[in-house]
Amino acid sequence: MDCRISLFLFALMFGAAAAGGLSETKSLIAKIGDNITLNTGISELHRNSEVYWVYGPTKDTIIHFENGKLQWIRKDGIEKFELDERTGSLIIRSLNISDSGIYHGHIIDGNDSQQTFVLTVLESDPNPTFAGCPQNTTARGTNRGTQRSHIAVCLPFVLLGLICIVKLMVNKW
Repeated sequence: MDCRISLFLFALMFGAAAAGGLSETKSLIAKIGDNITLNTGISELHRNSEVYWVYGPTKDTIIHFENGKLQWIRKDGIEKFELDERTGSLIIRSLNISDSGIYHGHIIDGNDSQQTFVLTVLESDPNPTFAGCPQNTTARGTNRGTQRSHIAVCLPFVLLGLICIVKLMVNKW
């Protein structure tokens, strides 16, 4: 492959990643009985925003929100799920082991925003405290999955860029 084409592809892919067109994955851990919020990171939805939350490998729709109104909520989820209509975040109440899984949030408002959450519900406290150790008072979520997804997205771009630089240097010598 010609190095100029490689550089063009590198710039194109890097620009797409920087523009936020790619989704990010967050890993969350909670215990049975807890409530948890799958936070979109958006401070306020636009008036014409459309929000979808889906669950699992078959992407069963949990909630559909459009034009400021809740359009649909899963029949068995009326007591379980709630949508923060200001931010598009999904609130899951009274967690059970069966709530563990992959949740996808998609907000359409001119700038598509997608988040993926991997939720693990444990029977006991996921953040045990030990004598002499300070207690963790932050949310039970962890950003390790997000860090891994950024590495997975950026690593191919960095490698492609390095290959192009080496090719350019070899061709000039």
